Amino acid sequence: MKKIYLFILVTICAATVQAQSISLLGYGGALTGSRVYPVSGDYRVKGDWCYGAALEFEVPFGSVTLGWSGQQTTLVKEGSFSATSKISDLNVNYYQLGFNKDLSDGAVRPHTIFSLGAAQFNPTGEHNLTGDKWFFAATFGLGLKADINERVGLRIQAKGNMPLEMGGAGIFCTSGGCAPNLYFNPILFQGEFTLGLAIKLK
Repeated sequence: MKKIYLFILVTICAATVQAQSISLLGYGGALTGSRVYPVSGDYRVKGDWCYGAALEFEVPFGSVTLGWSGQQTTLVKEGSFSATSKISDLNVNYYQLGFNKDLSDGAVRPHTIFSLGAAQFNPTGEHNLTGDKWFFAATFGLGLKADINERVGLRIQAKGNMPLEMGGAGIFCTSGGCAPNLYFNPILFQGEFTLGLAIKLK
């Protein structure tokens, strides 16, 4: 974990030095619900409103982002022949270090979204039985930047959040040689759709 923190710190320092501009982003929207795949039975994280914030460092080859998004929702179990039952209130948090690339120039610019980081699932309330769960997470999608003036702009984002757990690792060998084999299994998949503001700080 310390190595991860060190990598994030070094990346932020490098991005700050190279940054042509730094913007503060605030946004809100919705995270969709999803089935919890590794668990037997039909357990689901329900969709609900979400919100978040990020720092964006514009660099010559795109932009580096350090962001967080959160959601208060519930974990439920849906029965085939019985009513849906609530398992726990649930806080969902995504902490991501990402890279965005504009696809065009001008005041209105579509851009790609890709980030890696961590997802936290924090059950709360009287039904909390498991405690915090942390997973590696990847995010990808598309967005739109629309400048209102030189310092303020609108941001629209549509992306997929995918927490993952390691499925296995090994060495795969053929007649041509050997290579490491590493794969991950999805925990769930949440679509995130948000609208926000970007305020240029530098």
